[in-house]
Amino acid sequence: MRTKILIVLALGIAINTQANDIETNKALADHIKSGSLTLAWLDKQQFTHDQLNTPIERGLTPLGLAIEQDMPQAIDYLIAAGANVHTMTNGLTPLEFAAHRSYVLLMQQLMIAGAQLTVPLCRRAPELYPVFYYLLRIFKPIKFGNQYDGDNCFGLTRARVDECLDNMLLHVIDDRELVQLLEMGAHVEFRDELGKTALDYAVENCHWKIAAILLGHGSPEARNYALSGACKELGQATTLERTFACANTAQLLRQRVPVDSVYRELLVHIQHKTLTPEFLGTYFVGLNRLNINRTYSSHGGADALFFAVQAGDYDTILWLLVYGARPHLKALAWALEHSPKRIVRLLVSRGARLFRIKDFLTRVIMHNPDACEIVAWLAPLVGRQQRNQALRLAKQRGCLEMVEALENAGAHA
Repeated sequence: MRTKILIVLALGIAINTQANDIETNKALADHIKSGSLTLAWLDKQQFTHDQLNTPIERGLTPLGLAIEQDMPQAIDYLIAAGANVHTMTNGLTPLEFAAHRSYVLLMQQLMIAGAQLTVPLCRRAPELYPVFYYLLRIFKPIKFGNQYDGDNCFGLTRARVDECLDNMLLHVIDDRELVQLLEMGAHVEFRDELGKTALDYAVENCHWKIAAILLGHGSPEARNYALSGACKELGQATTLERTFACANTAQLLRQRVPVDSVYRELLVHIQHKTLTPEFLGTYFVGLNRLNINRTYSSHGGADALFFAVQAGDYDTILWLLVYGARPHLKALAWALEHSPKRIVRLLVSRGARLFRIKDFLTRVIMHNPDACEIVAWLAPLVGRQQRNQALRLAKQRGCLEMVEALENAGAHA
């Protein structure tokens, strides 16, 4: 009899506790949804860690519910009270849940609180326009600027940024987004857990423009099953647009020339000063175009334009620029120290950012054999401080013609 009484009492306590939990969870959900949640109320309720990280409504944890309702203040209070930014809600991390709803400000809030980027989030980002561009915006200063490894408000390392960029590349569907990812350093050779590259996915889904750009950037060739998928899609296409896309994809791969041999031939033409518009038009224009700005890791990351500037052939440089070569700072910096005025002027006229190079007049005076002619052209374009500095250096080197050019431009020692 005594045992039965104890069992009944235990059941009663359990039922009462469960009822209290349901009531407390409902009150918490109501406070979150109404925007009336306060840290004082959370402290008064003395929620345990488990309570704050257990679903309270429709499979959502308190933090998940606050994200769904777009309640940034409630998110702050819940995290301060012990809500975990890594606890799954409806099969997603809080950061993934915020991303799927394109709540980029909540994403920022969660990442500052310690939420980590995940592979599924990065792969989904190209489908979510605000999320994609938000991630690129926070990645740039970490990868290229002064926010060093882990030394930023998100605790992100460059390795984590690179991992996310590579996974974003796999499922990119917009050619403009693709170009931005490549400019950020995403790797076309990256493979997922299935061994697939971005090119494999592009081919399978008949994204022929994406495939053409990836091939132009030296992507490994698509696997046979990817091409088979494109051909299958072609047979099942129900719209003219889809038929056109799949046909172009199949044609793109079947007419492919060995990429590496073309890039080697390009360098040989530059070296021997035999580059022609016909060669560039064959391989660097149209559907099958290769990437004229491809860098060569075996040559210190230099590209075709840099080799052309080193070779000093004006016509080769001009043709490369006409066919899409970007006049980057590395090529301009070398030209300022070694090339005649007409090559420096060509690069600047085609968009090379002269003023991004620190003390460029000093570089010219110290190293360039044609310094007098270049300084006479550049002196009127620069500020007084750089002109005066250049004048002092020119006098030290005894270059009377250069001194006269700088003084005519308003320089004073």
